[in-house]
Amino acid sequence: AGEVVWPRYVQELWDLKPACNDYPSAGDVSLVKPQILEDECGDLLLNGHMNGSYEPWKHNGGKIEFETTAGVNGTGAIATTRRKKTSHGLGQHLDTRCVENLK
Repeated sequence: AGEVVWPRYVQELWDLKPACNDYPSAGDVSLVKPQILEDECGDLLLNGHMNGSYEPWKHNGGKIEFETTAGVNGTGAIATTRRKKTSHGLGQHLDTRCVENLK
């Protein structure tokens, strides 16, 4: 038994049925959502202060730029420019347990 973690992003993809026997299928996999710890949801967004890195922010399309003083009270900020589609921009995967906890 390993460490129990709850991922911020998972995409489940199954290939076609293989030519062998005893292979796993979707019914063989179960996700067990671990209990949320009090300190795990202090900030819904990670690295919201832009402390010198884009991680764990994701960017899709256009161009990403870092401005050292464009954020709140002169803090760092990231911006997406040259967008061509409404789907282009910045984003972050959220811990769904924290979102549920905020309801």
